[in-house]
Amino acid sequence: MEMTRVCICCLSQKPLTGFASVDHVMPRAFGRFTNSPTLNCVCDDCNGYFGRTIELSMGRDSLEALMRLLYRTKPAREVKELGRQRVSTTLDFDDPDWKGCHIQWVEEDGQVVADFVPQVGFRRRDGSEGWVFVTERDLEDPTKPLPAEADLSKGIRLVSRSREMDEHLVAVLARWEIRFVKTQEGGGVAASDDSYAPLNIQGRVDDTSLRCMSKIAFNYLAWRQGAGVDFVRLPTFNAIRAFIRHGTRAAHPLVEASLKPILTDDKTSTRQTNGHLVTASWTADNKHIVGQVSLFNSLTYAISLAKDFEGTWRPLRAGHLMTSMITRRGFIGTVAGSLLATPLATQAQQPGKVHRIGYLGVTTASAHARYVEALRLGLRDLGYVEGKNLAIEYRWAEDRYDRLPDLAAELVRMKVDLIFTHATPGTLAAKHATTTIPIVMAISGDAVATGLVASIARPGGNITGSNFFFPELNAKRLELLTEARPAARRMAALVNPDNPAHTLALKAMESVAKVLKVELEVVEVRGPQDFSDIFSAMVKTRVEAISVLDDPMLIANARQIADLAVKTRLPTIGFREIVDAGGLIAYSVDFPAAWRRAAVFVDKILKGAKPADLPVEQPTKFEVVINLRTAKALGLTIPLSLLQRADQVIDP
Repeated sequence: MEMTRVCICCLSQKPLTGFASVDHVMPRAFGRFTNSPTLNCVCDDCNGYFGRTIELSMGRDSLEALMRLLYRTKPAREVKELGRQRVSTTLDFDDPDWKGCHIQWVEEDGQVVADFVPQVGFRRRDGSEGWVFVTERDLEDPTKPLPAEADLSKGIRLVSRSREMDEHLVAVLARWEIRFVKTQEGGGVAASDDSYAPLNIQGRVDDTSLRCMSKIAFNYLAWRQGAGVDFVRLPTFNAIRAFIRHGTRAAHPLVEASLKPILTDDKTSTRQTNGHLVTASWTADNKHIVGQVSLFNSLTYAISLAKDFEGTWRPLRAGHLMTSMITRRGFIGTVAGSLLATPLATQAQQPGKVHRIGYLGVTTASAHARYVEALRLGLRDLGYVEGKNLAIEYRWAEDRYDRLPDLAAELVRMKVDLIFTHATPGTLAAKHATTTIPIVMAISGDAVATGLVASIARPGGNITGSNFFFPELNAKRLELLTEARPAARRMAALVNPDNPAHTLALKAMESVAKVLKVELEVVEVRGPQDFSDIFSAMVKTRVEAISVLDDPMLIANARQIADLAVKTRLPTIGFREIVDAGGLIAYSVDFPAAWRRAAVFVDKILKGAKPADLPVEQPTKFEVVINLRTAKALGLTIPLSLLQRADQVIDP
């Protein structure tokens, strides 16, 4: 009989194999800690759920982002990227001209400062003072309507830090059929400005923060009692469980935030700590269990873990200090309440210098247009504009991987300042072509195992960029596919034999297949000309579902793969492009975000940094997208448990 365990968060009884991951009491979203306890009583599904919806979203709009930034428990480059991916903070001014304006965190000369997010301001429809600000990112998303309170006829203002971005915003407005006429210098357009001005930035304690603090306290309580006890599974903790998982509020306040420290040296001074304190205790009436989470013994949360408890257990009044592994470099500003003063950033590029980048594309220009545009936007954010101070030489392999070595050698002969590429085949070709020209990889599957870099922390050589856990991701896809189609006993892995990363992924998938008791058939494809034949062959061998591995050629032909899968009635799982094209499920990283993020590596290298000194980064967000339209066409009913974990559901 298979051994099972009850998860303390969802209270579901699951096999022990579903508890493979460990949960840190202090989530990794806060940084790395030398003595953060771990526990194994939270199932993998809940671990993934919390990772997507709570821990990894904390840097976007909460006061904790400012605290982590100030105390340097999270590298500034990561907080900077969170700000670029989603607007994290808005100005809270009495001045109506700036109230609600979006800002982002950037790093300049070792200092973390606030900079404007490129955005457009519209006058308010009700005639009141102030502006309705819409970011460039939202304007470029055709699925997002303009705010209803924005009046498009009463005046528009552009907010940016460069003339080029002003022009780009005007072009984006034109797509909405909005004509922008500049009325006066600095009037209609917020002119670029190199001066510094103080800003009062107000972070806010939002539900994301409160739910994460509650999870920390609840995890700590579970750790104090040991992973196997029934105590934390009692119904008395259902209220805090519902708040952590779904944001459901109880009749009584669950979390209160204050600037009250836990530790003091004496009656007047606060003892400074280089980590976060967590405690759990009972109130005086012995009926209320309270947890406390104190960030650097400064910002403290009191969490009501259980109210009117009737049990007999009495926890000790004890605490645990989790020390940051990143050296605290002191305040860059001063926190007073939730206000932080910080200067605006300026952009500075070496005048007259034109940087030349060689872009080694594995597939075609048309297939990678959205990724190239994401890179351009990232570079533009950092002050690099094609035709002005940047030139990009594009070389495309057109899905023929055997052409990559020659194309890489051609870029080397051109003596470009940097080679930008993607995926394992492209990066390997660039690596073999040069040991001196810096190479930035937008994304690669397991760069250490494929020999691209020596290690994640110290890549060595001339390569850096982003890497993701390719074998683990594909193993997890197989689990999700089995959950979507439990009766399936024969599955196929669609691979490109010319991609070395696929060999590593297949080993992980085969191990999981044995545990799931499914037969895994490896189907090799080198080009789109093979698709029709291999799908016919899979039908003959009675394959019941397909997992498509990430590969530039396969991603570029996602539409053809998805169409054939629906035609042959085979459910598919893979990258985001496959589900957008009509596949069933995607479990993947955000590739456009990786390309935009790669611009940061390019910027640092062009400013003198060595690739060997820039740690390889790993995406922290993995999305589950389910296409119910395809499920309906295939006659499948997706389990509710899987739908609830999805980040996005495409309705039929």
